[in-house]
Amino acid sequence: MEIDGHGDYSVMFNCLNEIPSSQRFCFGRASMRKVERKMLFAGCPKLNFHVCSGNQDLLAFYERLGYAIGSVLTFYKRLID
Repeated sequence: MEIDGHGDYSVMFNCLNEIPSSQRFCFGRASMRKVERKMLFAGCPKLNFHVCSGNQDLLAFYERLGYAIGSVLTFYKRLID
């Protein structure tokens, strides 16, 4: 995962994946806490990421970590089928 950002800017990261069989070991939670610490150390006040709206388990995971669902929508257009 590449981490960047500073000042009043937020950081957007992509692709934090965990093998379902390892979820009980809290690697995802530890990874998120590490990202949060690095961002705080860099002076970044906000962390953003995308989650597919149908992934209820993942939405619940992030809510348990204290994240809230924002009001920004993502637009996309598929250019190649």
